[in-house]
Amino acid sequence: IFFDIPVVEAVRRMAGRDERQAKSNRMDVETADFYGRVRSGYLKIAESEPLRFRIVNAAGTPQEIHARVLDLVSEVLDV
Repeated sequence: IFFDIPVVEAVRRMAGRDERQAKSNRMDVETADFYGRVRSGYLKIAESEPLRFRIVNAAGTPQEIHARVLDLVSEVLDV
């Protein structure tokens, strides 16, 4: 499952993290351009391998994203 989110939103979320609870790592200092290239790469993989790689829209609240994941998993497992 690839949790897809626009780069601008991802950067906004990272900036809003509570630093006391989330350790900083090397990815935190990367540029928006870097994140855009990474996202594009994953979207290309997902396009070329649709049975293996699924995309979930990660914009929204945690509850909304959770519901999307449950829908996807239920569909894939046919439950």
